[in-house]
Amino acid sequence: MREVDAAVACGLLVVEPGAGEFAFRHPLVRSSVVQLATPDQRRAAHRVLAQLHREYPERRAIHLAAATVDPEEGVAADLEAAARSATRRGGARLAVSWLTRAAELSETRVDRSRRLGEAAYVAGQTDHLGRARSLALAAAPGTDESPAAVLADSYLALYRDGEVRATHRRIVAAVERLRDSPGRAGRSDQGADFPDEVLDRLVSLLLAVSQYAGDRATWRRTHEVLATLGDLATERAWMYGSTWSDVVRHGAGWSRRVERAAAGLEDQDPWDVTRLAVSAYHLDVLSPLRPYLERVVDRELDTGAMSSGIVMLHLVLLDQLALGQWDAAERTGHRALALATERGHGLFAHQTRAYLAQLAAVRGRTAEARELQTAVEAWARPRGVGFLTQIADAVGATAALSAGDYETAFLHAIGITAPGAFRPYAYQASRTLLDLVEAALHTGRAEQARAHALAARDAGLPDLSPRLALITYGALAMTAEDDTEASAHYAHAQSHPAAERFPFELARIRLAHGIAVRRLHGAAAARLPLTQAAKTFDRLGAPAWAARAHAELRAAGVAPHTPAPTSIPLTWQERRVAELAAGGLTNKEIGEQMRLSPRTVSAHLYRAFPKLGITTRAALRDALTRVSQPTPAP
Repeated sequence: MREVDAAVACGLLVVEPGAGEFAFRHPLVRSSVVQLATPDQRRAAHRVLAQLHREYPERRAIHLAAATVDPEEGVAADLEAAARSATRRGGARLAVSWLTRAAELSETRVDRSRRLGEAAYVAGQTDHLGRARSLALAAAPGTDESPAAVLADSYLALYRDGEVRATHRRIVAAVERLRDSPGRAGRSDQGADFPDEVLDRLVSLLLAVSQYAGDRATWRRTHEVLATLGDLATERAWMYGSTWSDVVRHGAGWSRRVERAAAGLEDQDPWDVTRLAVSAYHLDVLSPLRPYLERVVDRELDTGAMSSGIVMLHLVLLDQLALGQWDAAERTGHRALALATERGHGLFAHQTRAYLAQLAAVRGRTAEARELQTAVEAWARPRGVGFLTQIADAVGATAALSAGDYETAFLHAIGITAPGAFRPYAYQASRTLLDLVEAALHTGRAEQARAHALAARDAGLPDLSPRLALITYGALAMTAEDDTEASAHYAHAQSHPAAERFPFELARIRLAHGIAVRRLHGAAAARLPLTQAAKTFDRLGAPAWAARAHAELRAAGVAPHTPAPTSIPLTWQERRVAELAAGGLTNKEIGEQMRLSPRTVSAHLYRAFPKLGITTRAALRDALTRVSQPTPAP
């Protein structure tokens, strides 16, 4: 430092007591010094700071960029590298500014266009879709069909409006143009107009749009395009194309490769992490990736890739749902729904509602599940978003099973796939195997149930994922033609190494096992599987299923079950609504008395039911006597 004594004498600097370090007398002095300096003086200071920070590439690149006036490729390349590093550490929003500045410092038109395209892509991932489009247009002035413009517009159309048909056609055309472009043969430093990374991104988006469309024609066209790319299609592209499309027909052999790819998540961009995690979900090996997702999701939502952050929340929710952590899943779902609604993402908002509907269905909150199901269907079906309409049908099946309405459950299940087959490119076809089989058995369609279980075995579902193995063995056991075969399949299902990772499905299989054993071998033999099932349903908070299991236990000679007092107290309003409902008032009458809408009354009741351990209004009066009085309302 030079002229320190003069600065102290002028009152600009002071010496901190104890440490003896120099400091500005007031923070405003620092700002004033910078503002009063000439542009040349500021650039000179940045050059000095760049030299001081030569061990820290990101800080060095920022100072070099501020010190540079004319285009300089070395500085632009350093700033681009710094942006990539920041993106992987949750700084995607900041990376957009750095990439834009790197484009300004580029010496060639090709590099400038490429960096603006990169900035546009990252801006789209950070949910600045308007800025993404303006950067894309700047990257290729005078055309709306450049790869950057197609990416920006397609993300906007998909996220905001759920437009899958026209978006798919546009991306296919862009991929084919880029594939056939004479300048596509190499990287930008070899004179190519666009690097292979742009093609990879277009292909990944094409696969995502195809997944949301969820129909055979769209996926066939996508796979045709992928096949024409030859060596240009990466292993990741084939992984996504296989696992996202039809895991029954194309998912074999991918689990281990997904697990290997997940070993280096820290070195991957957030959107690559989420794509890999979606493949893991379809193969039911998502749990090992979840700790990383939970660790980075907050930073992505705050300063990183917002869109990837919302997808991460979806994936965490799905894993919580599978593992039986249903209260946590509900909190995660409401957080994702609030973010998606706030950002105007119609697709993500309705996807979240679909997952919350699945959660309500397994918990026996049928009114809530059907209300959400209706909202999802009304939005997704006219748009052709088959991914969501399939979930809606699955919700209908599960909700009907919870309510004991097996005929309705069967009709919803066959809306996804016919018995004895797995409809191509219907990802819920394999996931709802147990629902279809149970509904068919309870409605006297034993032959169709058996055909579906055998189709699962013949399609190799047990080799595709641990969850599919569990429910396939369960379906084979439920539909077995003799006791020996049934016992073998029940044993195979319950001893599967991953069975405990899917407690709801396991409890359903144990319930079916206990019912079958009681009828064939007497009450004593049935008590263990029935007790295990009942305990699991109680712990999960699935009162309708728990009531069924306890009824079977009573038939097996076990004393009637009395739910323990809940550890989750009712709020004042929940208790008041419950008391009025117990007195025989309808939701409309309760609403008029408490000045609430009937929908709000219904929501209060369906939050109160699991806390009270009941499933019907008729049980309210007895349940209310078992819980302590709440704190009086203010």
